[in-house]
Amino acid sequence: MKVEENVLLDAVVDPILLRYRHDPLYLVQILREVQNKLDYVPPQAMQVIAEQLKVSITRVEAVVEFYAFLYSKPRGQYRVLFSDNITDRMLGSQELYHHMLRRLKLRPGEVSADGLVSVGLTSCTGMCDQGPAVLINGFPITRLTPQRIDQIVNLITVRVPLTDWPRAFFQVDNNIRRPDTLLNSKWGQGTGLKAAVSLGPLGTLAEVKRSNLRGRGGAGFTTGTKWEAARNAPGEERYLICNADEGEPGTFKDRVLLNSYARTIFEGMAIAGFAIGAHKGMMYLRGEYTYLLPSLERKLGELKQMNLLGNNILGVEGFNFDIEIHVGAGSYVCGEETALIESLEGKPGRPRIRPPFPVTAGYRNLPTVVNNVETLCKVVEVMSRGGAWYRGQGTRQSTGSKILSVSGDVERPGLYEYPFGVRISQVLEDAGAIHPRAVQISGAAGTCLTEREFGRQIAFEDVPTAGAFMVFGGHRDLFEVASNFVHFFAHESCGFCTPCRVGTTLLANLLDKIEAGYATEYEMNELTRVSQVVKTASHCGLGQASCNALLDTMQKFRGDFQKRLRRADFEPGFDLDEALAKARHVTGREDAEAHLATVVEVERWMGSNTDLRSTGSLWRSLRARPSCRRRTGPGSSFPVFAHIPSSSPMAAASCAMWSPTGAWPRPVPQERCRGLMCWATPPKSTGGGGSCCRCCLWKATTSVPDARSPVTASFRRWLTISKCWRRSSRSSSRTARSMPPTPTCCLISTAVSCANSVCAPAATLTARMCSASPDAAWRRMWWSIPPATSWSTPTSLSTTRPPVSVLSEPSSRREWASAPRSASASMTSRFATR
Repeated sequence: MKVEENVLLDAVVDPILLRYRHDPLYLVQILREVQNKLDYVPPQAMQVIAEQLKVSITRVEAVVEFYAFLYSKPRGQYRVLFSDNITDRMLGSQELYHHMLRRLKLRPGEVSADGLVSVGLTSCTGMCDQGPAVLINGFPITRLTPQRIDQIVNLITVRVPLTDWPRAFFQVDNNIRRPDTLLNSKWGQGTGLKAAVSLGPLGTLAEVKRSNLRGRGGAGFTTGTKWEAARNAPGEERYLICNADEGEPGTFKDRVLLNSYARTIFEGMAIAGFAIGAHKGMMYLRGEYTYLLPSLERKLGELKQMNLLGNNILGVEGFNFDIEIHVGAGSYVCGEETALIESLEGKPGRPRIRPPFPVTAGYRNLPTVVNNVETLCKVVEVMSRGGAWYRGQGTRQSTGSKILSVSGDVERPGLYEYPFGVRISQVLEDAGAIHPRAVQISGAAGTCLTEREFGRQIAFEDVPTAGAFMVFGGHRDLFEVASNFVHFFAHESCGFCTPCRVGTTLLANLLDKIEAGYATEYEMNELTRVSQVVKTASHCGLGQASCNALLDTMQKFRGDFQKRLRRADFEPGFDLDEALAKARHVTGREDAEAHLATVVEVERWMGSNTDLRSTGSLWRSLRARPSCRRRTGPGSSFPVFAHIPSSSPMAAASCAMWSPTGAWPRPVPQERCRGLMCWATPPKSTGGGGSCCRCCLWKATTSVPDARSPVTASFRRWLTISKCWRRSSRSSSRTARSMPPTPTCCLISTAVSCANSVCAPAATLTARMCSASPDAAWRRMWWSIPPATSWSTPTSLSTTRPPVSVLSEPSSRREWASAPRSASASMTSRFATR
């Protein structure tokens, strides 16, 4: 069987390697074609390719792992990828995605048991004007509805080949709403190239410089200056690259140009090659646009037949220029020119360190010009009508026109071409914007504008853009927009530099915490701090721009973030009991003692005491949370923790222990514990179990530590809480438990000392609460509580009362600081008399 597999592999791999002349620079293309034959790239195929290309197997594996559209495991006969762009989500893509998963009985990213189908997500399909959209084996299906999803599922279930599916499914419209000089062009094929040949290479370069044409990829670098630098750079050969890797969410103009204006693009590439002295051009086609490849190759053949490509173009001796199309494999970062060049050289698409710049050391380390699709179309326009005419369009610093990809909450999404200088409000009016609240310009890496900024202009000197123009209506939540963009960058980071790789993940986690309702102002401040690190320390421009949308929306729509904040201070972002789920699964335990209780029902015995109402409200609100509804019944004997306000009779922090008999806990007098109070079950004489947990090191202190002696005060505080003994009424022995010597956080020691191993996660939670400002919080808690000198043991507690569960929930440091200085003493006396 193994011999047969090797024969099959050789039959598939050998012709592909032969067609690419066993050149390792074509590794990405080789792997993509092998996958087209085998549906994935098996390890045996990687080994064969590595041996034939004479490269290491680790290099081949690294390439497969880097690109989203290369698979090392089977992904199913039908590979379904839903667009996860924000505009698709606004049109209901998430509901359709889960509807298909339910119909196919699959989980996200899972391959069906019979190997038939897999369903997953991709960042953006470039169909924002006609979403929701999906890619099935690389072919787009637009305008999805639940009915169409059901039809697709039925076709997949009966294994109908994609070629036999209804043609209407795959219809992709151009949606050109407002054409201008480019989209409404009438010049004949080859007009621009003939004008360039008549001027010569230097004359062509001068005409492009005269037009002041600037790159349409977003950076806006002057095209003539870039061409001149490459022409003058030392090197035996030069290359021209068309960047058709349109990966920015919300942008789809290149898709239309590639579909309907491909000959103009190729003609622009030939003009650029003629001007800089290049004989070879390459188009890097976005992986999501693979379905356009047959049409593009057909049009290349037509141009060669017209003598507009190939050797001795238009009869000019020595004017040789040919074009190859390289298809990407799913990587947003390859839109950056040096990452694109790395991908063309058969490597993972990670940006290079600059300088040197591509114009001096690009593809194969030779002078290389990288131009955007729209820029190359504009080159033909310049040569057909003249640089002086072109310079008269637009504004002084931004000449010509710009194509905008308008999507979102508009009545007429599609392409709109305007001369530079058009106002945002004009675009919104033409597109039929529906109560616009915000506009995201230039995609996820661009700028978010509010209603007050709709009078600004689209121009490099005001609001530059690569083309995306996403509109968000008044009913949209800008937090969801920012979250989608941040998760997009976290997924698409190339991983080269730590600030981008780790920073975008941290930002995504923080936004998830805010969305879950566990965040505070601390997380808001962390978003700003981490964003600044990512923005200033990332290696490439894409990483540096990854936080633009987040920072803009936080500044301009802060209310959308703050309404999700639960409280103004610390809030745990995890469930302690849930953290033990894996341990319970391993040990096979699901009894009460294997769970952490999470609710304190103290209002029962608080009665109508007005001083305790705030505490009662705290527990009532916590009990309403689904994760806080667990109870432990009588007989449970493991300790859990409660962290409650200083206004409570239990003081600033307490530890609690259940009686084996389920007796009601009662306070035990503490000598100068300064608000740290132990709870224990009544001794055997009152029917309790007799176990006690008490802090007892500092018995002889006569006063609160002096604030003027911080060192002494800190040392005394540490002594008070650094050791804790569990005392049993049956024995006089004391068992010391070691504790972390943490002088700045009393709660850590209290929790750990009184806990058995099942409660260890509480120490982590408490440490996080204290970490923001531990010393200040400790002092506020300590000095706000006077010595407890009048404690007495209540005798009216009945052992028949229901058991109490205790919450592992830290209190607000703000509550500690704002508690009245006399509150503790007054409530102490009241409690003692109950």
